[in-house]
Amino acid sequence: MMRLYKKSVYFQNTMLAIVVVNVIIISVEAQMSSQRPGQMLAEATQSSTNPIHATGTKSAFQYCELTFLAIYCAEFGVKVASNYRDFWRNKYNRMDTLILVLCLVLQAASTYVPAFEQSDAWRVLLGLKSIRVFRTLTFMRSLQVVVEALINTLRNNVLDIAILLLLIMFIFGVLGHYLFGSGAKSQSDWGELGNAIRTLFIFVCADGWIPYQDRMTADGFGGSQAYTAVFIFLGNFIIANLFIGVICQNIDDATRADLEEQQAKKKEARLIKRELFLRRQQSDITNLLAQQMGKGTETKFQELVKEMVGTLRHEDVVNVAHIHCNSTWLETYSITLTHRENTLYRLQQLQFGIANCLAEYVDQRLTSRVKK
Repeated sequence: MMRLYKKSVYFQNTMLAIVVVNVIIISVEAQMSSQRPGQMLAEATQSSTNPIHATGTKSAFQYCELTFLAIYCAEFGVKVASNYRDFWRNKYNRMDTLILVLCLVLQAASTYVPAFEQSDAWRVLLGLKSIRVFRTLTFMRSLQVVVEALINTLRNNVLDIAILLLLIMFIFGVLGHYLFGSGAKSQSDWGELGNAIRTLFIFVCADGWIPYQDRMTADGFGGSQAYTAVFIFLGNFIIANLFIGVICQNIDDATRADLEEQQAKKKEARLIKRELFLRRQQSDITNLLAQQMGKGTETKFQELVKEMVGTLRHEDVVNVAHIHCNSTWLETYSITLTHRENTLYRLQQLQFGIANCLAEYVDQRLTSRVKK
């Protein structure tokens, strides 16, 4: 029962709506704390000085936080109780568990360690509450496909593309150092190899590169425009679009793999449903046969058919393992019946001919006797 409840669409949609509301409340809390940080910090300190009687002085945001944590803990319990082994095999469930543990640690530190709220680690953990937005991945299959594609890209392709980009940047960095490093205004950008690599990174991003080009032009480097154009073409248009193409390819592969997985799950579900139908029908037939024990064969068959009339629905699955459900056997049986009908017809015509011959013979004998 709990497994069906966990897989229910209403349950998943409800949890998704709760996560969205929680993210909205976190955003409102962050906005209000940025407008009046002193007052919010004072309220937090006052509510955590006495952990036993802190309930009456907690703010509305803290009550909401406790409510959401209780809901998340209940969701965790339902999922674990429904299927313990499959729960830990799902990486998104493990991610949700890690987020829940982090939130519980943050709440415990806020309640029982008041001095911890004055440290920088507290502010870091407070900001990490925003990672709850990743819990939407558990309920949105399309986002999971995109995340899988990004992970595969980072795991398999990013290193190769990054090495290629670094090689191009190194070549152009050394070239730019010797070409533009002697300029008065461009020395800070190209005077050292590290500065040249930094400048080329800005060129790769294609954002804010115009002032660097203006300084090279002001120093009188006439070929700097071609140098910049070639590197931006290679670094931004080629490498960046190559990275985008790899991501699109991985998204396509992840989508295809997800579609195959969903089809496999549907096929498995159909097989399970078919097995359940077959077991139910076998049980019903066994019960009917048991009820007809002791009666004659004809009566038993007739009553069995009468009991089965109207019980078979159109969507029911029947057992096709019997020979009567084999298409080849049915075709052969139909042809055999046709030949049987033709044979019977010929035998009937032969009997009619024999009868006519006998009638003519008898008629001739009677005629001859009458003449004598």
